Amino acid sequence: MKGRVKLMDPFMHSRVQSFLDRFTKGAGLLDDRNGRYTAHCFRRGGAQYRFMFADEKWSLKA
Repeated sequence: MKGRVKLMDPFMHSRVQSFLDRFTKGAGLLDDRNGRYTAHCFRRGGAQYRFMFADEKWSLKA
């Protein structure tokens, strides 16, 4: 079962990051770039969600 995700089994943030690192490297998404994709890139929460998707969106007006 190596390399398979077991649905409904919890796993650590570090494991998610490991998957992201492996997949993005294999796809060449970060070639010639200094950085990496993190789990934070895929979160649906916080301010970004409020500005873009929530039923009651926050305004960008000052």
